[in-house]
Amino acid sequence: MSLLPISRTKRIVCRSKNVSTKVYSKKETSSSRYHDLDCHGTIVQQKNDNNNNNNNSRRRVLKEGITGLSILYSSIFSRSALASFNEPQSIAIPLLYTGSEYLICYRIDSKLFRAVLDTGSPFLMIPGSCGENTRRKSGCYEQEGVPSGLSSTFEQFDGFEGEVEWRRAPFSFYNATGSMFVSSPTIVFGVADEGILGGTGGVFFGLIKETDSWIRPSFLGQTDVTSFQIDLRTKVGSENVENNLATASPSLTLSNVPQLSSLTDYIPITRDLRRYGDPVQHYVSKVKSICINGIPLIPSDKRPIYAIFDTGVTGMVLSRELYDQRYLEARTRREKKLWGGEVEVTFETAQNKIKSIVGMKPLTTPFNPRKSWKKFQGHVIVLGLSFLNGRNLVVDIDDRRILLED
Repeated sequence: MSLLPISRTKRIVCRSKNVSTKVYSKKETSSSRYHDLDCHGTIVQQKNDNNNNNNNSRRRVLKEGITGLSILYSSIFSRSALASFNEPQSIAIPLLYTGSEYLICYRIDSKLFRAVLDTGSPFLMIPGSCGENTRRKSGCYEQEGVPSGLSSTFEQFDGFEGEVEWRRAPFSFYNATGSMFVSSPTIVFGVADEGILGGTGGVFFGLIKETDSWIRPSFLGQTDVTSFQIDLRTKVGSENVENNLATASPSLTLSNVPQLSSLTDYIPITRDLRRYGDPVQHYVSKVKSICINGIPLIPSDKRPIYAIFDTGVTGMVLSRELYDQRYLEARTRREKKLWGGEVEVTFETAQNKIKSIVGMKPLTTPFNPRKSWKKFQGHVIVLGLSFLNGRNLVVDIDDRRILLED
């Protein structure tokens, strides 16, 4: 549910009974169906009824892998006298990779749910139904929690509009390690109805913390988290070194203290989009340059480019002006590939160094940011998993610092 998309478009325009969540947009390329909801972490290839091998890489399922080990639950607990609120705390949660998205598992009122990890949206969401497809993808809603006291909002996702009910319930992560104390034993979450689920195909677990006051509570805004780490690097297990077999170990770590030291160089997070009317503080930085297949894409209007880091997007989303400019320039040069090669985006770090991030053949979609931010003077690109896969993303939210490691 973030600013922008990559396959089916998810566009959130909130009209409310009282209040709602404004406009973001997202397209995501995700598998259209899963087997029974599972959070044990074994990834297998899904059988394709049509034997279409071209789509097999995108159609993955999570196969249940029950072992003799006990299942560990690490909750976000209510604050107690047994532990100091100010002492460093962190919690690490495993992620499940489907081939096109990373899923996180959690419990609402002890009921297990699963959602797409999304650094481009703020809310904790669950599906508002218990149909067969929904149950297999995201979980089964059976009136978990109690009314939060907040009025419902209407959300529109690119033509798919539905109501979101805001409820409150105890919350815990599934199969996590560590713990963290918060000021309330319950968390506000959104329940999306079938009108929304029919368009997006699932729900999202948002990691944006800062929002305007009129927006419903963000998940991280209800916690003491000041920093998170999303490790999507491929690691080599010690038992597989001889055969050089890689073992994926994706994870999310939440912390109530900054994770970057004062000596660590970083990419600064800018608040420029907030000044133009963005209702949430995206994890966004100013771009130094962008090159496609080694050819610079320099905005003809000389306006700045801002990049949003978004794990809920699979490829790249680009301002319409830049998209059209790239098309015309590639056509003039008679290039064979528009976005089909290497896309390199660079940033200037706090220590005046250049940090480069490369995406290979990102599925690219245009959008118009001025529909949301009418006074916006610039360009936006949304960098999804084509750029983030295989990397370690660390965000010190309150200090506005981003670290990207290969």
